[in-house]
Amino acid sequence: MLNFRLMAPQLWCILTISACQAQPEAASSHFTLANFDQKILTYEPAQRPAVTDKNYRRAVFYLSETRSATKNDPANLNAGDYWNITMAFLKLQEPQEHIALAFQKAITDDPEAICSYIAHLGKASLDEAIPELFLPFYGRCAERTTSREDFDLTEYLAGGNFDPQLINILYRIQKKDQRYRKGEQEMSRQGPLDRENQATIDSLYNIHGAYIGTSSVGPELEYVMWAVIQHSNRTMMERYLPVVAEAVRTGELSNNAPLKMLLDRIHWLKNGTQLFGSQVDVDLASDEEIRRIKEKYGLN
Repeated sequence: MLNFRLMAPQLWCILTISACQAQPEAASSHFTLANFDQKILTYEPAQRPAVTDKNYRRAVFYLSETRSATKNDPANLNAGDYWNITMAFLKLQEPQEHIALAFQKAITDDPEAICSYIAHLGKASLDEAIPELFLPFYGRCAERTTSREDFDLTEYLAGGNFDPQLINILYRIQKKDQRYRKGEQEMSRQGPLDRENQATIDSLYNIHGAYIGTSSVGPELEYVMWAVIQHSNRTMMERYLPVVAEAVRTGELSNNAPLKMLLDRIHWLKNGTQLFGSQVDVDLASDEEIRRIKEKYGLN
């Protein structure tokens, strides 16, 4: 499960969507734009006949984690939460109107964050479930990616007390990390760039002895070191796991989503299961294992 809690919200068109029940259920499942935030935090979905036990458990987990992250306060819901709810609705085979409403709220709250999720996780079948809403947004994500070519390093450096050398190095790493990653047919060309980035990150860590995060490179580049680790191999992931955990604790990473994603990737490579739901089509670990990891890393 993801919850970046990133970036300032931006205005986006809001669709007023009323939900039509696919089958008789509790009144709490009738979501509208007006009641969505209040009702979702108390929603206890029924398991539809076509929903597998695996998907039902995953969806209930997403909703439970959302309640925990928001402390059951609708005012705390953000784009990451709405994304998780959208994923839960897909697993539950909710009516199309429900899925569209959850996704609309996500992209209304923070379109940049949702573009980031899609870049990391893929389309998640949203292009099939809600094509009329998803595909135009997906196209705008591509436009935003192109516009990032205009990122002004000089202006960014002037905006904070950052290390100019590190800014330039991490900016180049970021460009290489994403150069071929969006095209599956070009991933073979991405591998050598990833290995170059990994070697650079190792060198930087040997010099600085800590995660290179927001205090050194600011919010625009604080995730670069983590992204290289996330795209590496299990050995490197496990070596840097304590470093990423410490970065979250000290605020060098401004939220715990990168740590959750790294734990999920490592756990999947080791055990074939995940803990927080960030890996597509991977089973969840046992409730006991999830509780243990949460306690170990302070993620309760």
